[in-house]
Amino acid sequence: MLRGSSVFIDGGVQLFRDNETTWMGSSKYIFEFDMSDSWNASTNFTEKKIGRYGDTSMNSNPPNMVRGALYRGPGNDTRLFTFGGSTFLANQSDPDWQAPVSDQIGLWSYDTSSMTWAQYDVTDAAPRRPNWGSVTEAIAQGIGFFLNGQIDRGSSEVMYTLSEYVGANYPTLRTTRPPTWAAWL
Repeated sequence: MLRGSSVFIDGGVQLFRDNETTWMGSSKYIFEFDMSDSWNASTNFTEKKIGRYGDTSMNSNPPNMVRGALYRGPGNDTRLFTFGGSTFLANQSDPDWQAPVSDQIGLWSYDTSSMTWAQYDVTDAAPRRPNWGSVTEAIAQGIGFFLNGQIDRGSSEVMYTLSEYVGANYPTLRTTRPPTWAAWL
């Protein structure tokens, strides 16, 4: 997402290394890259990492999510907005992994001037946190859109705690050899 002379990237999965251990987990930062100066990825590449730390009055930190939205917000506003997303369920042994928390807080903002986070209850408009939707915004009108998407175990606390998912043994998918006529296509 482009704002001013900076590109911001949020979410995704990355490879972590600690001594001899390597694992995949969700990105713990929003990265800011200044595009006002020329740079080369192998010689003078720098980024600013924006950590996900709320103040104590929030009782939680902004979650590390994948497949969510990052909005630049209105042109005269210094806040970035994150909405939706899913926890990275493929590696729950990541030391920083957390199960989805309250569906009540699906929208967060980060003020690039004061460097503070804020949270917003949007359950009237979105009772569950969606992920994997199409995202766009009308900057001049200050409106962001999140279209379609899905709600799953990684995005919603309600879905994560449903008894049908907790400790369930999922059936093994069986594949069969395609009919011989399939080879003619």
